[in-house]
Amino acid sequence: MSRISACSASFATAAFLVCTCSTATATAVPFDEEGEPFERVEAITFAEGENRIISGGMAPCGTYAIFGLETSPGRVVKVDLETFERVDVLEFEEGEDNAYGGLIAPDGSHAYFTTWTTPGMIVKVDLETFERVDVLEFDEHEKPSSRSAMSPDGLFAYFILSTVPNRIVKVDLETFTRVGTYTAGEGASYLGAMAIVPDASHAYLATSTNPCTFIRVRLDPFTRVNALTMRPHHEDMGWTINFSPDLSHAYILIRRTICLPRPSDRHRFRA
Repeated sequence: MSRISACSASFATAAFLVCTCSTATATAVPFDEEGEPFERVEAITFAEGENRIISGGMAPCGTYAIFGLETSPGRVVKVDLETFERVDVLEFEEGEDNAYGGLIAPDGSHAYFTTWTTPGMIVKVDLETFERVDVLEFDEHEKPSSRSAMSPDGLFAYFILSTVPNRIVKVDLETFTRVGTYTAGEGASYLGAMAIVPDASHAYLATSTNPCTFIRVRLDPFTRVNALTMRPHHEDMGWTINFSPDLSHAYILIRRTICLPRPSDRHRFRA
């Protein structure tokens, strides 16, 4: 398979893995059910001036994907996954620079992007009409990072701010209002990943530090439960977090290896 540098977003359809890279190219790679090596089969390059993909996600229906670009103002490109063609583009308003995040509601109705501005903004996009429908501004001096997560029920979203230590802003997506601000406590700086378990009871955070720290927090009320520190100089810069189907393990993709924190029992993943 051709090497893809600086992969910024990836997701899977039933048959393909779609990866993006910093050169604004999306690549489709087919899965092989027999476990044989897969290969790159197609790529789409975006328009001139659309030089870097910084977020992306697939609609729950699986027929299209959206990609946020590092442009001023921010821009979102819609790609038909069956034809693998660019079919639409949405440009934000002046001052709404870059399109980070790309959180998609479970029902596929809306997507949410954060801007790389001070103060930061959350831009709400109607995916049916592919129009910008609302914007929520953070407080003065609050600049969001590129990391965010949505509760599996689609009721709330959590946006990590670029502060030391990092603060996390909770937003009610039904009313599109800010309902809380939290900190994960000591060592919770430079958060590089956040994931929420299916019952929305807990979230897991990984820091982009050396070594990486893996933090478990209870979401209601927002409380730090415990933390695990990885091996110094070998396991740093947490990037993504995924759970096994039975929630017995969490997999953290970091810069140098893959860590497998194993709880003593499955109850460690429950409220």
